Amino acid sequence: MGRRPAERIVENARLVNVHSQEILEGSVAITSGRIAAVGEVHGSGPDTEVIDAQGAYVLPGYVEPHAHPWMIATPDSYGEYALRRGTTTIAGEMLNMQAETTPTGMRRIHDDLQRMPIRWFWTVRATGQSGEELEEIFPWADWEDYLAHEDVAVLGEVT
Repeated sequence: MGRRPAERIVENARLVNVHSQEILEGSVAITSGRIAAVGEVHGSGPDTEVIDAQGAYVLPGYVEPHAHPWMIATPDSYGEYALRRGTTTIAGEMLNMQAETTPTGMRRIHDDLQRMPIRWFWTVRATGQSGEELEEIFPWADWEDYLAHEDVAVLGEVT
């Protein structure tokens, strides 16, 4: 909005619009680690870092809205693999880990994974696989605080 100078501007870029499937010429302004403006960018100041993209492609990070990071890899190796391919946010369903640890243990896992350069959100399973009752593994009363964690985005999935 130009209210204050951007911290960083990436200019002369080919902007990939994943919604319209267009490639547009333009710039990206970044402030406080977030994209502040895209397209025709105004608001540079004396301390603004300007990066000339020289026609390189710039696109937003992909969001994986539903993943099972424990099925074929560990969550950290899955996150590293996804990040190298442009995914910056993952909503991961963690049934096996959820069934094998405590709410405190799950919070530790989440906190450790948040140290990666990828944003993790979590799906907490309300039911088990194929009719298995998770209530027998951990009572819901033990999970109340965990469900309030800022990184828990979804309660669900019925298989």
